[in-house]
Amino acid sequence: MNVYDDTPAGRLGKAAERLVRADYLRRGCYVLDAYAIREGGAPLFTAPDGRRLRVPDLLLAKAHIPRWVEVKCKRRPVLYQRTRQWRTGIGVPQWNDYLQIEGETGIAGWLAMLHLQRGPETGLDPILLEASFAELRRHAITNDTPFPGEPHGMVFWPTTVFDAHPLTLGIDGTALPNLTLIVHPWERTAGDGRAPGMPVKGEHAEQEPLF
Repeated sequence: MNVYDDTPAGRLGKAAERLVRADYLRRGCYVLDAYAIREGGAPLFTAPDGRRLRVPDLLLAKAHIPRWVEVKCKRRPVLYQRTRQWRTGIGVPQWNDYLQIEGETGIAGWLAMLHLQRGPETGLDPILLEASFAELRRHAITNDTPFPGEPHGMVFWPTTVFDAHPLTLGIDGTALPNLTLIVHPWERTAGDGRAPGMPVKGEHAEQEPLF
């Protein structure tokens, strides 16, 4: 077993994979669990030059169309103070690997981001954000500064780039791993009692649908 799997973040990630997998089955997709293939803790492609590339979590198929889907789970998005823009993101090395896998296999990739809350002080309100790698390339904001758990930097996107789908967890929120969160002053509940949170509807409905 990957040691990471037994951490709060790892358990949360595994729970997200199962939930999103079940959602795709409900949508009529055939699902290959690439995340279940373990080589040193993660499913990997080996390149001709010996490099090992991380593989997206799921391979979907529907109506003769295949799709790679990488599943991530975040407690909530982050409000970027300078632009007042809600953002979410993943590590730079993972992103680069996924793009190369998409290019070499010829199978379009998608990112599925499960957020449990829409803001740091809002209640539990799970929402699945989905966008194609093609769409995300156009809006990527790369920051090479080391972050906790991401020493090689992160790639961020405005949450409005994604299509949003409410998702039922099927479990009590108290059963979720308790992750330590930093709540910035500009993300806190206002004096009128309103807690800031990302908008529900994306602005990029013109993007290609998953299927």
